[in-house]
Amino acid sequence: MLRFLFLTLLLCIQFSVFGRSPEQVAEWLEESSWSTEAQYNLGVAYMGGDGVPTNKPEAFKWFKKAVEEGSAENYWRLGICYDGGQGVAKNPEEAFKCFEKAANKGHLASQVRIGLSYIEGKGVEEDEPEGYTWLFIAAFNGWEGGENFEKSMGEFLEAEVIKWAQQLAHQKIKANGDLVGDNYIPPTEYSPPSEERIALTREGAERGHVDSMFLMGALYRDGWGVKKDGEQAALWFNLAARQGDGSSAFYLSQMYLNGEGIEQDRVVANVWATVAFAKRIEGAGEILTMLNEELTEEEIDRSIQILTEINKKHPEMLGG
Repeated sequence: MLRFLFLTLLLCIQFSVFGRSPEQVAEWLEESSWSTEAQYNLGVAYMGGDGVPTNKPEAFKWFKKAVEEGSAENYWRLGICYDGGQGVAKNPEEAFKCFEKAANKGHLASQVRIGLSYIEGKGVEEDEPEGYTWLFIAAFNGWEGGENFEKSMGEFLEAEVIKWAQQLAHQKIKANGDLVGDNYIPPTEYSPPSEERIALTREGAERGHVDSMFLMGALYRDGWGVKKDGEQAALWFNLAARQGDGSSAFYLSQMYLNGEGIEQDRVVANVWATVAFAKRIEGAGEILTMLNEELTEEEIDRSIQILTEINKKHPEMLGG
């Protein structure tokens, strides 16, 4: 089965362009019985009239169906429908429930939304301290208005209230690694991540949170806030890739391909490029094409064997 997948990937190295043409919409309709991605894309198409006539009730129907899969983005979209009365009657309470589910999965805009909802009492009973807590969580996750928010807090809130909200925000993040989600903003050489942020990311990674594993790999690969360490980077990327994170598989492939901080191994690079390509990660196809031309048939067979063995232990790696 994996040999077939591998060969199919080599023959079909191209990426879908999500331009919503009528043909693309027709393809999504064909896939909609099993693909939540197709369901979500249909919702976007009908909401914006892109490739099909605008039909907000139809868009709502597809967003509602897609949310059964439970992704943060799908909950966010459904919340927007309820909040603005797009394709369905306005329902602030249902909107809040959707935003809350997305926020708990690390969706940054939803975290800001429920913070403001608590403060304003929109769709939920007013609770200003809880609202400030969520805004601090969003600020920690890279909310663009977060810095100004934290500075302005001192103008109308007592220091004890601010401290309490910050502490509660950190407790929530420690208790639920998913709150961090994929909101990580890569630091620059002028603004490395804080020790606190690195510690929280490490805690999440050690608990098995995939996004946190990826972030630890990125930190060690580039030496952001920690000493550059290729072996540690490969370790964390490897753990995340085995759980199905395509970006980690792609970076791991690059590291093995070029010998970046670890011993060069083009066979293993081929394994992880295959996983990344299966996850539709941009750039993975180019690596596969190059390696397919350079590796011997025996080496390709070895990479398929390695991929098969890993996938037996971690079926989630190629799933989804």
